[in-house]
Amino acid sequence: FRKKCCKGYKFVLGQCIPEDYDVCAEAPCEQQCTDNFGRVLCTCYPGYRYDRERHRNREKPYCLDIDECATSNGTLCPQICVNTMGSYRCECHEGYIREEDGKTCTKGDKVGNCFLSAGLPEKPENVAKPGTCCASCKEFHQIKQTVSQLKQKVALLPNNAADLSKQITGEKVLASNAYIPGPPGQPGQQGPPG
Repeated sequence: FRKKCCKGYKFVLGQCIPEDYDVCAEAPCEQQCTDNFGRVLCTCYPGYRYDRERHRNREKPYCLDIDECATSNGTLCPQICVNTMGSYRCECHEGYIREEDGKTCTKGDKVGNCFLSAGLPEKPENVAKPGTCCASCKEFHQIKQTVSQLKQKVALLPNNAADLSKQITGEKVLASNAYIPGPPGQPGQQGPPG
């Protein structure tokens, strides 16, 4: 088995490649790749653990999800911990509301007693009336953003959607392919050297 290469080439992953070649250019790793002096160094994102044996045997995935809920001995969430890929989330038992910190659970009914969970005294005027609802500031902001997105998408529809003959719902408009620029995303992979 040959491990030496001709001048101007380096030995990487069983083959000779040009020295100026980026070993990570062809995405040889499952999640993260680092060029470590011409050698490929594969690592995993936070919330995943690298399984060297699976990688050596070319078994995928070799970046395995860490079950934070199982390994924390109940210290992450006060009530219910739900493992997700690469992370976790906290949930509350029935009759409790998850606070904006995403972890704390406060006793109270989301509709009827939302004012009570906000710390207001228990009075008839501090209880939501039947047929009404209440939302946290964060939820209200999300609703406001959704309405704003709907307005932008409706404005992009032909004729400003003024003469729509069929009924249209917010879900249909939000799911439409009308383009609304969003926030900038993560940078892409580095291209080949020029």
